[in-house]
Amino acid sequence: MMRTIRSDEETVQLAAARLGDRAAFSRLVRAHHDQALALAARLLGNHEDAEDALQEALIKTLRHLHRAEPDRGFRSWFLRIVFNQCLDTRRRRETRKRHEQASTPAPIASASVESRARGRESLARVRALMESMPPKQAAALHLRVFEEFDYEQIAGVLGITAGSARVYLVKARRRLRAELGEEWLP
Repeated sequence: MMRTIRSDEETVQLAAARLGDRAAFSRLVRAHHDQALALAARLLGNHEDAEDALQEALIKTLRHLHRAEPDRGFRSWFLRIVFNQCLDTRRRRETRKRHEQASTPAPIASASVESRARGRESLARVRALMESMPPKQAAALHLRVFEEFDYEQIAGVLGITAGSARVYLVKARRRLRAELGEEWLP
């Protein structure tokens, strides 16, 4: 269960965690775990990969805790680490896919794809479309729609300006509109 944490409390917890207090680190991470997992799942397309990426991000977060800037907020810094770990995971996945495709003949399309319920097919299209988007577009869309972040918060997570965050979001929405029509526009 996610517990909210005030920014002044977060600053105190971060200071304690930097001094080696594992309980303080745990409280910081628990406060943002659900958002981090949701972002990873949205970017990677499945829960298992998201959990793996989040575990790697937690290790990196702990290892580089001394780099966190208290005035910028732990949440943005932590979510940026999660985002970057997801990028690495996606790159590895794409490399693995290319190697597998080079060594395996293309599968024959199955008739069961045509018999799926329309709702499942639509969700699969949305998921695939988000996975095929450039990572910053997909992350901006996820953070805005599902996490209700404002442009400044999105910018902090992605390491860009608020204006760039807005541009990524516009591009993601245009792509959804072009592929899925107006009724799917978040």
